[in-house]
Amino acid sequence: MRSKQQKQIEAPPLSETLYQTLFEQSDRFLFVVDPKTGRLVSFNDKLRQCLEYTRKDFSHLNFSDFVIGESTKTATPNLLILNAKGLGAFRARYRTRKGALLDVQVRAKRITLKRKPVLLFDAHEIAARKLSDQFKRLSTAIFEAATEAILVTDVEGNILAVNPAFTRITGYSAEEVLGKNPKILQSGRQDKAFYKKMWETICTEGHWQGEIWNRRKNGKIYPEWLSITAVKDEEDHSVQYAALFSDITQRKAGEAKLEFQAYYDSLTRLPNRTLFLERLSQAIKQTRRNDSKAALLFVDLDRFKAVNDHMGHAAGDTVLKMSAARLQACVRETDTVARSGGDEFLIVLTNIKTKEQAARVAKEILVQFAAPFQIKGRKASLGASIGIAMVPEDGEQGSTLIENADLAMYRSKTSGRNLHHFYDKKMKKEEKGKTKIIKKPLNTSSPGLKKKRIKRK
Repeated sequence: MRSKQQKQIEAPPLSETLYQTLFEQSDRFLFVVDPKTGRLVSFNDKLRQCLEYTRKDFSHLNFSDFVIGESTKTATPNLLILNAKGLGAFRARYRTRKGALLDVQVRAKRITLKRKPVLLFDAHEIAARKLSDQFKRLSTAIFEAATEAILVTDVEGNILAVNPAFTRITGYSAEEVLGKNPKILQSGRQDKAFYKKMWETICTEGHWQGEIWNRRKNGKIYPEWLSITAVKDEEDHSVQYAALFSDITQRKAGEAKLEFQAYYDSLTRLPNRTLFLERLSQAIKQTRRNDSKAALLFVDLDRFKAVNDHMGHAAGDTVLKMSAARLQACVRETDTVARSGGDEFLIVLTNIKTKEQAARVAKEILVQFAAPFQIKGRKASLGASIGIAMVPEDGEQGSTLIENADLAMYRSKTSGRNLHHFYDKKMKKEEKGKTKIIKKPLNTSSPGLKKKRIKRK
């Protein structure tokens, strides 16, 4: 006979309702079978749904209708033997309604239900477990070996994991960043509005990618290509965020080099003719919008050939670079100085009101070029001849303006050099009878680029 103390420490029996709840909500395959007939006494929805049956159809099945041995040649497990032993474990295969086979690990136990012995089967899919284990191993290998940095955070933004590539790119070890917010990587180049828009995209679309600038542990700022994905649960709630990024410093440097080669003169590092024409086109459009003027100055160095002939091409290159610096010192940041080719330069003055403003810049250039060039202890005296075409009076097309400024520059040459002249329509008429047109390379940095050049007698 049990003592009162024994009764006090015994846990109360679980209710039948609670058993039923646990039975139905289990993520394992659970079912109860009559060992004598093989009839299904009870089953949970996890099993029924996996085997793709309706509840009504499944309730009419026999144990042998969906359970076979581990191999298709193996007989169905013997229920009477299992019932006699009271406990058993084995592998089997479940056949779905469509005939597919699922490998399962099964534990069977004899229990009493409504004073009648029955067998309770508890099973889980082996293939899914094997696949899950394999996937975890594969994921870990990819995570560790990836060349892209991987960073995982929780929904609060706390860093949960980083891979070796993260350390290699940022300089931070895992121990230094775990539990911290990725804000420690921010460079400050992107403002709050940028990050707000980025997270709005992630919240609405579940993904964002783009170029961003971050800061390494040593303080160096670098560009990266970043991709952020929201990791969601079965109810479509974000539970984590996974970020993948790569250092694109070399790619950006390559892009910058290609852009420089396409738009800049390699010697003087000034814009070349291609970029100049784009800037000139923008200046022309600006005159229309603002009811203002612009001026195109064609600058040709005087006596440059003598420098090349007597001092060598290296000295000539030095003079060209120094000339570029002198020209830039005469204009505003909004203006453009370009090397057209050889010893010729083009300048566009934007947003001016009068011709006098262009004349003042031309006079300043002449003052600058009146000073001799010092080259390795030797002096080179040059000078400059300048032609000016005004927008819109002298044209609203780049090619027309360059041609007209060239004519005005030639007038400065023939008038004694080291002068400036504005284009006049009479210049074109005067040239018709005494010139012929030939082709000459215009831009030494762009072989094959030609323009019409007037050869004077």
